[in-house]
Amino acid sequence: MTAAQTSAETAGQTASDAKDAADQDVTDAQAKSDANLAAAKTAADTALDQNIANITDDVSAIQDIVDELQTLADNNPGDTDIADKLADAQAQLTTANDALTDAQNQKTAVADATTLADVQTAVDAGQTDEDAAQTALENAQSDQTAAQAKSDSNLDDAQQAAKDAITQDLATITDNVAAIQADVAALEQIAADNPTNQLIQDKLADAQQQLTDAQTAQTNAEQALDAVTQATTPAEVAAQEKIVTEAVTSTTGNKDQADQDLADAKDLAGADLAADQTAAQTAVTNQIDQITANIDQINKDIATLTDIAAKNPEDTEIADKLADAKTQLATAETALTTAENQKDAIAAATTPAEVATAQSSAEQAGDTAQTAQDTADQDVVDSQTKSDANLAAAKTAADTALDQNIANITADVAAIQDIVTDLTTVAANNPTDTSIADKLADAQQQLATAETALTDAQNQKTAADQATTLADVQTAVDAGQTDENAAQTALEKAQADQTTA
Repeated sequence: MTAAQTSAETAGQTASDAKDAADQDVTDAQAKSDANLAAAKTAADTALDQNIANITDDVSAIQDIVDELQTLADNNPGDTDIADKLADAQAQLTTANDALTDAQNQKTAVADATTLADVQTAVDAGQTDEDAAQTALENAQSDQTAAQAKSDSNLDDAQQAAKDAITQDLATITDNVAAIQADVAALEQIAADNPTNQLIQDKLADAQQQLTDAQTAQTNAEQALDAVTQATTPAEVAAQEKIVTEAVTSTTGNKDQADQDLADAKDLAGADLAADQTAAQTAVTNQIDQITANIDQINKDIATLTDIAAKNPEDTEIADKLADAKTQLATAETALTTAENQKDAIAAATTPAEVATAQSSAEQAGDTAQTAQDTADQDVVDSQTKSDANLAAAKTAADTALDQNIANITADVAAIQDIVTDLTTVAANNPTDTSIADKLADAQQQLATAETALTDAQNQKTAADQATTLADVQTAVDAGQTDENAAQTALEKAQADQTTA
């Protein structure tokens, strides 16, 4: 191969290598370009996602403002300033929503972009959308601030006007309640003076109901005044004013009705007075008759107690009962005088209450007299019970004493009998001794005396058991002791006869 051929081949190879290198450069450049575009799109997606998120937050915030402004507008229906702010905030919401839609569209533009410039254009548009939404939010916030200030001003004005009006109305309501209270107080007195007149009681009950209703309305009005201060809207203020206005009307009606109740009750009370006086006079006459009967019975109780006390002369408890019965008699006699005086009081009475008081005094006197009789009756019962207990105790003691008397006399009789037996033997041993015979005869006489005493003492047991008074019991006891003494004397005489014989 020639040098020229060699050179030619070398040049050809060089050219081929250069082409291959150029082709590779194109391939590498395109790859890098694609990588750059992909990276730019990724970054753009991230940026646009953030734009969209921020705009979404702005839209939500503006929507909340629109809702609040709608409430303010509803609460201030005649205020055009607040209505204008609502309209502007709604326009800002539209702007923000448009920005959100555009930002979302930029995501599609980025996806379709074929150049970095196209991507950047979409990114810039997304940022512009976010800025527009932010501005819309700020404008809406300004609308909200201005509308709230106007609403607050409206509320302040409404509250002050309402307070002034309600304060005046409350004065009227208070006067109405005071007037009804005066009517009720007067009706309560009339009702107390005429307790049996149901029509008057009904008038009082109605007036009391009128007072209750009026006081409820008054309370509602007072609460309405407090509620005005707490109100958050002019509409709430107006609602409280309505409550008070209605309270003025209702309490005025309550007052008029209570006034009529009082007038009617006065007419009814006047008609009752005469009837009450007649009925009271009859009732007092009956009380006087009852008290007189009480006094008669107490006198009978005193007679009975005097007899019981005489039969129990040493019993202080029975004596106290007799003294108490005499005190009850004095009490009943005083009650009679009191009852008799009430007839004059009834005749002079000018009100049903005075009639009722007089009749009540007579009835109390009757109760006092009845209690006095009951007490005196109980004195008799208690004294008779005590007398019976005294008699029973005396009989028991008498039985014990007489049993001892009889035992002692029986022993004396036995002892004398032994002496007589002994003297009989002595006399038999001395048949011619008249002195011994005389002693035997006397001893026999003493035996007869002791046996008679024994019989009498035994009879005293029956007498004591059948006794009806302490004196009768004591007589039996004394007789028993006398018998024992007689038997003892007989024994002593018989012993003397024995000794002498």
